[in-house]
Amino acid sequence: MSSFKDLTGEKIGRLTVIERSENIFSKSGKPTTRWLCRCECGNIKIVRADCLGRGTNSCGCLKKETDKIKHTNDPVRGKRLYKIWCCMKSRCYNKNLKAYKDYGGRGIQVCNDWINNYRKFESWSLKNGYDDTLTIDRINNNGNYEPSNCRWVTREIQNKNKRNNVYVTYKGNKILLKDYAKKNNLNYKCLHSKYLRYKRKNIDYELPTI
Repeated sequence: MSSFKDLTGEKIGRLTVIERSENIFSKSGKPTTRWLCRCECGNIKIVRADCLGRGTNSCGCLKKETDKIKHTNDPVRGKRLYKIWCCMKSRCYNKNLKAYKDYGGRGIQVCNDWINNYRKFESWSLKNGYDDTLTIDRINNNGNYEPSNCRWVTREIQNKNKRNNVYVTYKGNKILLKDYAKKNNLNYKCLHSKYLRYKRKNIDYELPTI
């Protein structure tokens, strides 16, 4: 049985939790916790606990503003950086997105400063080396999208920061198994299979010196 978490006073997106509201019950009689929240725009909204920060980040005003941008000729919409901002949020909050399981599904969120304000995200990006050849990368793959955990890097560097990357010991140093295979014209799948056999035995796989 999961423990109850008191969200009173917490700020989630544009919503600040005021107090617990009455539960609602499913047809089977299972209760669902709800919270009374105040939005930055002043509106009051009752939100289900399982929706806070995972699809519901405002009273509805955020969607209205986003829809308004979509139906204007605001040149910012055509910017690559704006599209990156939109995709970043979708990965964390759109449960219908295939990538959601690797982001929002693991509890990864976008910080409050960025989730509702593209201009703040743009300002941080331009001050921290953004250009159209780079991609946004989380330094800690288990951390959120926030200034202290993000950087702009090349696609090659980002690929080396994936969770499923395999690092092995070579000449006393940790290196990426894919890099070793590529550098020495070896079959990566064969090396990876051998690595997994060692891993199942809890033995460190040290590559032979070539």
